[in-house]
Amino acid sequence: VGIQDEIVKLFELAIITARDQKAGFQQMLGGIVNMLLGYAYYHEKNYSFEDIAVAKQINEAKIIMRENFKDGIKPEEIASRVNMGYSWFRHIFKTYTGFAPNQYILELKILHGKSLLTNTTLSIKEIAYESGFENQAYFCTIFKKKTGSTPMQYRKATSTPDGTDD
Repeated sequence: VGIQDEIVKLFELAIITARDQKAGFQQMLGGIVNMLLGYAYYHEKNYSFEDIAVAKQINEAKIIMRENFKDGIKPEEIASRVNMGYSWFRHIFKTYTGFAPNQYILELKILHGKSLLTNTTLSIKEIAYESGFENQAYFCTIFKKKTGSTPMQYRKATSTPDGTDD
């Protein structure tokens, strides 16, 4: 990942912590190692995109997805709008984000559904349609698969009795 200031600082902190060996130093070193791995992973994933226009195209695609996920936008259309072939777009999008384009859109729909469940009194059917799902049954199935709870269970666990987020 090259020389990154935050990684160098973490290494210096690890050396000082190991040298001083104050109470709890092993846990502190464990946390530092975890941060080092996180920074290394982050920089490695993003380093390959720094010198190419692909990062801009992927970010543009993410914006298009956020603005249009309720409307049933297809990844092929997104690829076309950012001037990429679909196969390349799918590959590079997954490399860049960790999600296939369809999976990313589905995650946006679920996040929107969660927000509506928590902050509104809309029915589950209305939330399903408002979140871009074709029907309530599919929404409930996917929601349970992704969150581990049904929409109704999620609503009860996250919202106040009057439906507001106080």
